[in-house]
This record gives sequence, structure tokens and C-alpha cells, in this order.
Amino acid sequence: MAQAHIRNESIERLVKLPDELSGFLEVDDKRRDLSKLDKRAESAISDLRYGLSGVSFKAHVIKKSEVRAVTSKDGNPLLVCSVTLSDGTGAIPLTIWNSQINAISEGDLVQVQNAKVGSFRGEIQLSLSRKTGVLSVLVPANKELAQPPTINNVTSSFSSAGP
Repeated sequence: MAQAHIRNESIERLVKLPDELSGFLEVDDKRRDLSKLDKRAESAISDLRYGLSGVSFKAHVIKKSEVRAVTSKDGNPLLVCSVTLSDGTGAIPLTIWNSQINAISEGDLVQVQNAKVGSFRGEIQLSLSRKTGVLSVLVPANKELAQPPTINNVTSSFSSAGP
């Protein structure tokens, strides 16, 4: 892998928030140094801010939305669902896809690793990279679905719900 020489002052500008952006991110320190965050340490949801990556924490699933069928940009059918996670300091939504949906239930205690804090339709939310993000159940809520959602189940419920 090739490496480029970058001047220190350029790097400092990347890791410190400009004063004019600090109000958007609700940070106490006007020039918070994001490079000092220990990405191996667990975060509290209340400390999460837009743009942070490598975020890890434990939380309970306090809400799970209905499963929706969507089509990817390349035309593949996908299942998507949103879960709301809470650690007692705050709550944040996380979008889960396909096989993750059946693995997560309301009430589960989960471990999130290497997540990124972003925004979708103006709402702060977590996302997990397909390659590096991890969502695992530490303590299940002991709920079983009568019929796990599949593409066919979701599609048939849409087609049978006609006018």
C-alpha cells in the first residue's frame, strides 16, 4: 500500500472540528480533538456524534420496526428493519439487513462493534459496514417468531393488502 506524506497542520485540520461546525454536533469543546477517542473503548450512546466511526458499545434493543422489502440499486430484493438501541444514557436507531433481522429481537442485549454514526433523512443513526461492522446478541430476550420474515412473506403481505 502506498503512503503519502501529509503535513501535520493538514492532519490537525482533519481531526479538529472547525468552530462553525461545532454547533451542529452539540459538542461542549469548540475544537474537540476527535483523534483522541479510543476506538477500542466502549462508548455511551449519549456521547455519540455525527461522523464518529469505529464505535463500540453494549445496549438493549428497545424497539424493532416492521420488516420492509426494498430493492437495491442493482435490482436485488433486500429485507430491511430498524432497531432502536438504548444503554441507559440515550437511544439511537440502527438499520439491520437480511439475515441480521431474524437474529435480533426486542429485549436482546447486543454488542455493537465498529459502527459509524451517520444521518438518514435528517435523523442521526448508526450503520454497520458489511465487512467490518459486528452486531452480536449477548443475552437473548427469549422470544421466538411464529414465522420468521422472508422475502416471500413480506412480498405476499404487500400484494394481499391491496385496495
